[in-house]
Amino acid sequence: MSNVKCQWSNVNAGFTLIELIVSVALLVFLAMGVGQIFPRAIGVNRVAEKSTRATYFAQAELETILATEYVSITADTTYPRHTISPGYDRQTVVNYIDPVTLAVSSSDQGLKRITTTVYYQSISGERTVVLSVIIANH
Repeated sequence: MSNVKCQWSNVNAGFTLIELIVSVALLVFLAMGVGQIFPRAIGVNRVAEKSTRATYFAQAELETILATEYVSITADTTYPRHTISPGYDRQTVVNYIDPVTLAVSSSDQGLKRITTTVYYQSISGERTVVLSVIIANH
C-alpha cells in the first residue's frame, strides 16, 4: 500500500459570509423595486379600463341617435344626466349649428351637433369623456 497524502489546497472556493449577505441584500432591494411596479401598473390599467368603457358608452349613444333620420332627431334638446351602468352616467345634447361658424344656432340650417358626455369616478375624482358628431340634412 502506498501512502497517499491528501493536502488541502489553499485556494479560496465559494463565497464568504459577507459576499453572501451583500448579494442577498442587493437581491431583496431589486425585488422590492420591481414589486412596487405591479400595484402601480394595476392602477393604471383600471384607469384605462374605465376610460375605455366610458368611451364605449358615449359611442353607443351616438350610434343609436345616428341610426335615425335627420328630421327625427330633435334639436335644442338636452337628455338629462342619468345612470347607464353602475359608476357611469350619461348626458346628451342636440343643437342646431351654423354651417359657417359651427356655433350653436337657433334655427335649422342643415346641421346638427350631437354631444354625448359620460361621467365616471376615478381615483382623482369625477372624470368625463365627451364625444361630438355633426350631422347634415341631405
